[in-house]
Amino acid sequence: MKVWSVCVGEGWKSIVDEAVQQLTGAGATITQVKEKFGGLRIYYNAPSDEIYEYCAPIVRRAALYADITCEDCGVPGKNVNVDGWYRTLCPECFKLRLKDREDWLKV
Repeated sequence: MKVWSVCVGEGWKSIVDEAVQQLTGAGATITQVKEKFGGLRIYYNAPSDEIYEYCAPIVRRAALYADITCEDCGVPGKNVNVDGWYRTLCPECFKLRLKDREDWLKV
């Protein structure tokens, strides 16, 4: 079984692991997990409409929780723009990203 939480930052791993466990337990097959525009995306196939309808709120709940959770460290965060890249970060991780960018530009 693939470990889907490797597709996101440390702060979202538990969100993804819980959602994937619930989805696969219901009979869904995960096809992709990723961060896009600072939000969590979980794509899945379900063998029936009933299972699809059961799984949809699980995916929505995980995405909503990720929307307020720093992808890097897991504390409360918000969607921010880091040089054109949208991420969900806490203030501290946002500052670290900006510092990393400044250090990289000095090279």
